[in-house]
Amino acid sequence: MVWIIILCLAFAQSLSIYELNAPKVFAHFVQEKLAHHGYAVLSDPSLREPVMLSETLQETAKFFQTAHNFSYALGNVQGRTLVAPNAPGVFKIGGAPKKVLVSGHSEASYLNLSPRFLMFTCLQEAESGGQTPLYNIKALTEYFLESEEGSKMFYDVYDNGVTYIRNDPSEDGPLADAWGRINYPTWQSRFPGQSREEILESLQEKGMRAHFDANDTLHSEWHFAGVRSHPDTGEVVWFNQLYAMSGYYWRQHGDAEILSLPLDQRPLSTRIGTLENNRPLSEREYNILDSAHAEKAEMFDWAKGIVMFVDNFAYQHGRMPYEGNRRCVVGWGPPVPVRYSSTEVKTQSVPKSASLSSCFSRSPQHLLSI
Repeated sequence: MVWIIILCLAFAQSLSIYELNAPKVFAHFVQEKLAHHGYAVLSDPSLREPVMLSETLQETAKFFQTAHNFSYALGNVQGRTLVAPNAPGVFKIGGAPKKVLVSGHSEASYLNLSPRFLMFTCLQEAESGGQTPLYNIKALTEYFLESEEGSKMFYDVYDNGVTYIRNDPSEDGPLADAWGRINYPTWQSRFPGQSREEILESLQEKGMRAHFDANDTLHSEWHFAGVRSHPDTGEVVWFNQLYAMSGYYWRQHGDAEILSLPLDQRPLSTRIGTLENNRPLSEREYNILDSAHAEKAEMFDWAKGIVMFVDNFAYQHGRMPYEGNRRCVVGWGPPVPVRYSSTEVKTQSVPKSASLSSCFSRSPQHLLSI
């Protein structure tokens, strides 16, 4: 009995705090799977607690050091709220009305800083629907390159990037009610307490073009490259929101007033090219984007205690329409600044099939449960 006690004590002393710390164990698993597969799925009852989610997010972030601070200050997401005051970094998901599809997109790919990875979980699943579709970026690229028109779109975006357009009406203007029906803000709520002159100056300092039109709507335009280098591999990847922020997207909402507006006067829209030289995204090109996402979508069904981490440079994500109450949260990994690559993207360099397997098989090698 004495020898058993001594051996047990010796074994316990050999275990590090790291091995006994659940968030560190989770984070190590996540980092490894993100590097090799582009995603990781955790399953454990403790992950139903916001504090455990926050600690796991913070430990995972330590593998991706950065000197930057991610912010949506100039983004199209408003009202980010912590799910709990003692769970920093874990935010409630708001956004689009439940009846609409949130199209596939790479998070914040229209901003200077984009999160390295994302963390998702649902504290309460929807009664029906509400799955999170993921889209392998390599698989999407393959689809684009299968047709002549898709290839032209791809290389136009690769060569010239994407121009983004945003319209924020005045709270006293004729479009305020329509924007309110789709949960989009007026310029007064987006920039509280700021004058028109201050708003224009702040946007122009960010390299945007902006003006107030005759209806006192704030119209802004900005440009980004349509591809970026993967932070780890340096591989050039399709990284933009040409599809998700397109003026065609508003068909999802079915609001007659918004659909009566020209594409570039809707809440958000996109064009292919630079600020100085761009063209509209054609309906045929939009249909190619739409078909690619429909065909390549991999659906993830939520359950309590399931957490998904996604490499923002390997997979796009979206959200299916749903019914009932759905309470999900998100966390962002450290931000990655825009980095241009001199690597050329060539058709023959695109793999024949996606190299990342589905993360929805819940296969043991990709899911950690403790």
